[in-house]
Amino acid sequence: MILNHKLTQFACILAIVMLVLVIIYPPEFAIFKKGEVLAGHLMLSMLFMGMIFLVFDQQRLMVVSLAASALIAFYLKTAANVHIKFPDQNHQPNINIAHINLSSVNRIDFNLSKYLSALEVDLVSFQEVTPDWTDYLNKHLGDTYPYHVDLVRIDPFGKSVYSQFEFNQIDTIHCGQVTDLLIELNVENKPLYILSTYLLPPFFSPQKYPAKDHLKIIQDKIRLISDPVISIGDFNLVYWSSEIRRFLEASNLYNSRRKILLSSLQVPYDHLFFTSDLECIHFSELSDNNSTHIGIFGILQFKSEDNPPPIPTLSYMIQESE
Repeated sequence: MILNHKLTQFACILAIVMLVLVIIYPPEFAIFKKGEVLAGHLMLSMLFMGMIFLVFDQQRLMVVSLAASALIAFYLKTAANVHIKFPDQNHQPNINIAHINLSSVNRIDFNLSKYLSALEVDLVSFQEVTPDWTDYLNKHLGDTYPYHVDLVRIDPFGKSVYSQFEFNQIDTIHCGQVTDLLIELNVENKPLYILSTYLLPPFFSPQKYPAKDHLKIIQDKIRLISDPVISIGDFNLVYWSSEIRRFLEASNLYNSRRKILLSSLQVPYDHLFFTSDLECIHFSELSDNNSTHIGIFGILQFKSEDNPPPIPTLSYMIQESE
């Protein structure tokens, strides 16, 4: 059998090790970022290969495959919310927040206002807001959400934020051709900042990935804020990417997601991050009537003063290259 040859086994082991290294330490080129997206599927593939090697009595290859699967699983978990379960609700103020990409919403057969009302959303961030969407949002959401701000554009970079809480201050952050929204509001007399962001999708280029510059701009802004911050939007990067992990570490932000669903080929590109003075007590994906992903929803509460510090994220397995 060909798998019994030592040279074949060595080649298989080398290929497995190289795949794991590319996932955990991806080179700074967009083509490798495409492969980084498939980390979860590679984890399952390694597990399946381990079972195959077990059937054919290839113990060495089985051990390497299962170890690779476990290592990738560990890598993915360190980038997610590390709590075993979401914290219980306390007596502190909380906010129900949603983020929806309007390019995925069919407003003809989908009642957006009724959908948000059922979720009891306090604040919703909309992405890809074009002029034809502005009138629709004002007409259907204006009564429920009296406070809103619009950055309307004909390209995918338009944004709107609709809120039941009054805005204290509205700021814009310019990152190349993209403008992010930074909004200060009070939730039951507690200050809270909402950062609605959009990162340019990755593209094949010999250059270093440009998202790093955008994330550096907003992380510097977050570090200047002493009050709680929620960062939400379409990052167009998986949360285990090296850029997002460095961004979270530098900004002292935590991830709301505890897991991903690998039953489909979809991977998460929209994210909800928060500072350590907040707690995420619920997180879910949003889908329309046809089970099409349209956004995310989370419930965050202010942390009680007598609560212990948050569980720190395990040491990152990546090092930033200068």
